[in-house]
Amino acid sequence: MTFLTLPAAAVAAHVDDFLTSATAACPDLSGHLDPLRRLTAEPPRVLVTGSSGTGISTLVEALTGTPYPETGGTVATVYSSADRAHPTGIPDTVQVRRIPGAALADLTFVVGDDPAATACADAVLYLVDREPLPADLAALRDAGFGPRGTVLLVSRADEFGAGSLGSADPVEDARAYARSLTPRPGTASSWSASVAVSPLLAVAGRSVAVDPDAAGRCARLASYRPAAVSATLLRGEVPAGMATDLDATGTYGVLRAGAAAEQGPATLSEWLTERSGVGDLRSELLGPLAQAALLRRAALVLEQMEQLRFTAEDPAALTAVLERPSSSPAAWRIRLFPETARLAAAGMDDEAALVARVVDADSLTDLARLPAGAAAVDVVNGLREQLRTVNLRLTGFTVPVVEAAYTAVSVVLRRAVAEAEAVLGGIPTATEHGLWEN
Repeated sequence: MTFLTLPAAAVAAHVDDFLTSATAACPDLSGHLDPLRRLTAEPPRVLVTGSSGTGISTLVEALTGTPYPETGGTVATVYSSADRAHPTGIPDTVQVRRIPGAALADLTFVVGDDPAATACADAVLYLVDREPLPADLAALRDAGFGPRGTVLLVSRADEFGAGSLGSADPVEDARAYARSLTPRPGTASSWSASVAVSPLLAVAGRSVAVDPDAAGRCARLASYRPAAVSATLLRGEVPAGMATDLDATGTYGVLRAGAAAEQGPATLSEWLTERSGVGDLRSELLGPLAQAALLRRAALVLEQMEQLRFTAEDPAALTAVLERPSSSPAAWRIRLFPETARLAAAGMDDEAALVARVVDADSLTDLARLPAGAAAVDVVNGLREQLRTVNLRLTGFTVPVVEAAYTAVSVVLRRAVAEAEAVLGGIPTATEHGLWEN
């Protein structure tokens, strides 16, 4: 099972097809549909938030390459690339900072604690520097992005646990803890992945390249001896040069960067960046989280198109476009994906996990929860059992949010059973009409 079996291009093409057809059927709606098309083409917007004192401002600087404003997070702000058009649909209460350079070529970041910031985003990066508390879990539910649209970030990794003076390597401790928080496939959780990052080390790695005192800093870092530094810090008698290095690289850098600093600024920058974990974070943001953001946005665009029925001069023409059958593998995932967030927001974590397993499945065998290479008859029986379980839940007492989600899952499973039975019977099926493109 992998969450990336559905190409981003397939999702974008599916939505663009609906927008093109709707524009042709209802030219009077072009003023509404054109902004939706522009929104579809924009990079994912990731909300950066979390508990107080977790390094949000430093992380934003590390991710965007621009210093965080001294006003802090009092104004909701969107950080987008200056090489792209102004972001679509941003309310006047949200500030837009357009940043030159490549840092924001594929991602847009949103910072702020108010509902306007959340409304601008497609996914969330939530920072903690300790065990997530009930307040953190409540904040994630209220954000409404669901597990697939949420990454938990164990921040300030260079100071994690006992810190640099009390741990053999706090960064490795933080990474181990983050791995322990990453849920196993198919299990209920409030996030899809957990990553350990030191925002301070990430900024330090970026700034070495432009630091006019880079050579001097390398010389000082190379000269420090951990035992002597530890003693100095415990006494509280910190020389001015060391204080500058502590501000820039933290205790972790002063104690451990010596070998890299001996090799010069380039090696020091690489070492700081690697130890920061920001590369792992970007891989997560540009991989599974971006896919989740794209699915959420695609579903939102289709929902907004549904609302245009009340505006169209010819509502029947738009209805015909929106209700036309679609066998595209992107179609059912786009329709089903928002249900995971709705279930999670309602506290239905087990139900959200079930829906997520269906969305994540990359084959009939996977959907049947069987290992690759399972016999066709076992796949059919496994899918029938999955369908029976879902239908039993639908026949009993259930709440509306679960009923809506399980009804959508039942439709997918019935289609999967039919495909599996065709495979068992040796009946050829056109791949473009299957649940997955083979």
